[in-house]
Amino acid sequence: QLDDALDSANCGIEQDEDNARLYYARGAILCLMGLPGQALANYELAIEADPQYSMAWNNRGWASYLLGNYDVAMESLEQALELDPQNAYAYNNRGLVYLKWGEMEQAMADFQQAIDLGMKHPWAQINMINAGYMLN
Repeated sequence: QLDDALDSANCGIEQDEDNARLYYARGAILCLMGLPGQALANYELAIEADPQYSMAWNNRGWASYLLGNYDVAMESLEQALELDPQNAYAYNNRGLVYLKWGEMEQAMADFQQAIDLGMKHPWAQINMINAGYMLN
């Protein structure tokens, strides 16, 4: 059904080329399809359309992380948190970058912040557990 969702996003973008949320949605679909490079391009279009869109910055960070571009990921996640300090997903994803860099205390603090902010998915809890195992 991802193909149908992608078709819907493409149709929406054809009708409203300045809609940041449609580029964001298309990026999310492409990421789920295992195409983080194409997703990244869409998150950048979303940011171009709405530079204040925190979740687009977050997902730009996530796609950059998946591509191994950790510096770009960190910059994007920092921007997401500057725009929305309550963005639990950005804390979780920044924690993953810290984890890659071996900065365990910062990673654990970010995972805890994501949990404290009520992240709807269990990713932060899982990441916290994995980071705890890495410490031992």
